[in-house]
Amino acid sequence: MSLRFLEEGFGRHGQAVLKATAPAINLLLAGLEYDVEDEQAAKDAMLRRQVSTGRWGRAEDSAADSLKLSLLYGERVRAVLEETGRDVRAVDWKQQIPQLLSSARSPLGERQQVERELMEWTREARSEVQDADVQLTCARVLRLLKRAHLRHTQLLASVIDARPMFLRSQAEQRRRNSRGFPAWASSPTARA
Repeated sequence: MSLRFLEEGFGRHGQAVLKATAPAINLLLAGLEYDVEDEQAAKDAMLRRQVSTGRWGRAEDSAADSLKLSLLYGERVRAVLEETGRDVRAVDWKQQIPQLLSSARSPLGERQQVERELMEWTREARSEVQDADVQLTCARVLRLLKRAHLRHTQLLASVIDARPMFLRSQAEQRRRNSRGFPAWASSPTARA
């Protein structure tokens, strides 16, 4: 069985980057038996406690770890949707992907609510702090929480649009195939 772990893509600023493929991410997560939602909930509880006890340095670390988990989760969904855009046959849209998307919807909504609460909690705690260095750390924690909130908002929009995107990709790939182009000829890696 062949498996591609990395592929070349473009970053936010147009630079060339290596990205993990959907099968590689799924293999890694399955091999670790890693539940991102549970880990995220644990980080939230730690962050809440750290903010309430004034351990701002640790709170910043927890917020950064939470953002990394959000990025990992988002990358997993992004990779599946990107693979679908290339070739709908490469992804299991009968069982695996609908399960992934339905299991993602509820936690993403919860994440947004929790992040709003954490931001409010942090703002309230910051208003009681007088030290300028601690104020700066509070601002960094808030920025990390805002970035995570934005990522989850974008990811939820992608999850909501996943089924229509699948149908659009399927129709487009059928049109290309009916014109005599093989499916692989329309993928970005085939053009490179």
